[in-house]
Amino acid sequence: MATSKLMGSRVDQLDAHELDEQLFDLLKSRFSDAFKYFDRTNFLTFWSFELDALIKAALLSVLLLQDRPATVGQTLLDLSLVGRNREPLKRWKIVSVFLLLTGTQWFRERCLAKTLNLLLRDRQRAERYSTVTEGVLKLAGVVNFFVFLTQNRYPSILHRLFGIKMNYSQPPNLREVQYDSLSRELLWTTVSEFLAFLLPVINSSKSRSMFRSALRKVYGKVDSTMGTSPHERSLVDFKTCGICSKPPTQPHEIGCRHVYCYFCIASNVLSDDDFECPQCGRLAGTIKNVRPATGLQAESEMSA
Repeated sequence: MATSKLMGSRVDQLDAHELDEQLFDLLKSRFSDAFKYFDRTNFLTFWSFELDALIKAALLSVLLLQDRPATVGQTLLDLSLVGRNREPLKRWKIVSVFLLLTGTQWFRERCLAKTLNLLLRDRQRAERYSTVTEGVLKLAGVVNFFVFLTQNRYPSILHRLFGIKMNYSQPPNLREVQYDSLSRELLWTTVSEFLAFLLPVINSSKSRSMFRSALRKVYGKVDSTMGTSPHERSLVDFKTCGICSKPPTQPHEIGCRHVYCYFCIASNVLSDDDFECPQCGRLAGTIKNVRPATGLQAESEMSA
């Protein structure tokens, strides 16, 4: 089957790797959810590296089954693995890559230290050499990544070792940047970040109180149909909180006939020194002025 000779872009090659990692994490989390109702302390913990190797083997088995070898992430981005000179990969290379990708972590965690211990017959030296070997491999991976960014070839040491490149299976479509959508996205991202910084700084309680006061001054919205003295409070006033409009929990007052939940009135008074009653505009004062709600008329109706 004819394949494109165009080498995969750096972005697509890195995206393919990230897709494979995300698929692995997704399958692993699903596997863990399947055993969440079992006692998995001794099972998933002890055999974690073996289970990781099995999940990777299930994902990477597509390398052995496709005409054009590629992982799931590479297939999604229409990439395939080819040789150094764009020739089809030999079977032994595909099998070797499959085994190394599947068993490298398992061998490093389970067998590397033990193997070095058998060869050196010194546990401390074996652990030290194991740490040095792992550090050298990580350093080599960093150097290889910088070379990859420069030359756009061999995104990992494994690819460089076997001379494996990633080519498009067919000529890719050019990515057209929609500048209108990009500008809109940048604008909304900037606005959302600004609001996320600004909103916690704003005293919302005080702002609402100032807004209500301004409305009362403009429209004269004052509860003048009923008296504002606590002694004129009726049983009806105990049915609704003057702030949240729900049945008040632990009814409290600030000197007017209206009743509030203790949390509603206390939180507003503590956050706003100039808090006023939303119903009649009475100034609340300090937290000491917040007291349990009582009323002669309400008490007589309750006793009756």
